[in-house]
Amino acid sequence: MKVGDCRFILFDDLIFSLGVQQNVVQGRPIADPVIRLGEPGAWDEKRIQFSSVLYDDKERKFRMWYLGLGDEPECELGEGPGSVVHRGVSYIGHTKQGYAKSMDGVHWVKPSLELVEFNGSLNNNIIPVHPALPGSPMVIEDPEDGVNPHRYKMILSNGGGGGLSFSDDGIHWHSYREGMNLYQCGGERGQIASFDQFTQEPYCFIKDIYTRDESKRYRIYTQASSGSPHWVRRTGLVYSADARHWVVHPEAVMGLPDGGSGISGQVHGLAVMLYKGYYVAFIHLCLPHPKTGWLAPRVHLAISTDGQNFRIYGDESNALVPLGPEGSWWEGGVTSDSVLMVGEEIFCYFTGLNVKAAWDGNPESEERPALNTGLAKWDSGRILSISLKRGYSEGYFMLSAVEIEDDCIPEIVLNAEINDITTDIKAALLDGTSRMTVPGYGFDDFKLDSELSGKWNSQILPSGSRVIPSFQITGEVTRIYSAELHSSTPKE
Repeated sequence: MKVGDCRFILFDDLIFSLGVQQNVVQGRPIADPVIRLGEPGAWDEKRIQFSSVLYDDKERKFRMWYLGLGDEPECELGEGPGSVVHRGVSYIGHTKQGYAKSMDGVHWVKPSLELVEFNGSLNNNIIPVHPALPGSPMVIEDPEDGVNPHRYKMILSNGGGGGLSFSDDGIHWHSYREGMNLYQCGGERGQIASFDQFTQEPYCFIKDIYTRDESKRYRIYTQASSGSPHWVRRTGLVYSADARHWVVHPEAVMGLPDGGSGISGQVHGLAVMLYKGYYVAFIHLCLPHPKTGWLAPRVHLAISTDGQNFRIYGDESNALVPLGPEGSWWEGGVTSDSVLMVGEEIFCYFTGLNVKAAWDGNPESEERPALNTGLAKWDSGRILSISLKRGYSEGYFMLSAVEIEDDCIPEIVLNAEINDITTDIKAALLDGTSRMTVPGYGFDDFKLDSELSGKWNSQILPSGSRVIPSFQITGEVTRIYSAELHSSTPKE
């Protein structure tokens, strides 16, 4: 890796550690749902889930698109207007897509759009979409001129694949090629026993500003299911250069290996945020509920530097958004829907339900489970931390080697919690080959100021140097969340 103006480290590249532990930082959930379910008889009285949220920094406004359901089954077998055929089976879906807006991301308003009739009234916030696209809306802001000028693109899930729509205002949508599926699952491609044999259901849609491969400029991350006999769910990837023509990545990017089975470890879905050079995924793992044993996902962290090879932090005690506290509306399970940066905070919108229900319906009741949308927040960069292990008075860790392109004066900028800047955190630069301290860049040469910016009392680091950042931690309350390695050009 090379140093430019700065380099961000999320501690996914540790090459050595002693006496330290790495922990996922749990978010700060808001106690109540952020958007109200509809009144009895409304189109969204039972479910507001799988929300897609965008924040407009210029307008200081939030927009939400979500999947809603009234007091009826999600779908039923049948043919007719709005029916969808998947793997030879025709069914009619009853879910619909809604639009909401907010000034703070916490208090949401459902405007009356008067575009779709429901129960004899236009007084609702339903957005009209192509009937072949009954599923979850995933929206990005991506202005485009030309044949289909628009401001927003939307992928709508549709059984085995997904469809594309365009909009100028986020409310009036025009489907691309009549809602046709953009890609096919393994069974529809004629494959046998593939990881996506039964479905590649879209869960996340992003425009990739990091990749140098133009064929992967747009990405859809999916829930890929192998189907019978194990029904193992993994994360698939489908990519495109223009959001119209898509290619299915030949293998899963997250999840159990081939031959795996069972509930634990299955990745049911995710939301992905591009963040300082990393693909940060908030995934929901499928795990049994500790009280009921029913399906009870909770949100965990996965990180990648290429968008295809992810490291999963799957320890139950390290959930980003765990099951809610006893008696809460999200005690029964949590799925990640949308994750985004808002100012200096990370927002994650999630779907939750209470412990008396199950995602597919309580087996002891005919009542449909109610699902709603919540919000958890983190301070910028504070989703992973490194701290001392219990019983250790000091700890060390080293990161991957960095190449110095030009003569420079290196500087470390920390995102950390610290009591004593003179002792609690020290940094050194080691030679990339010998792993010995570069003269003048040892722990004792490092000084950290009150802004958590640190330098060494040393000479200029010459171009061509290959160094390994190394850190020493003391203090029981010390937490390092991230570090930036800056390089400034020496003055003549």
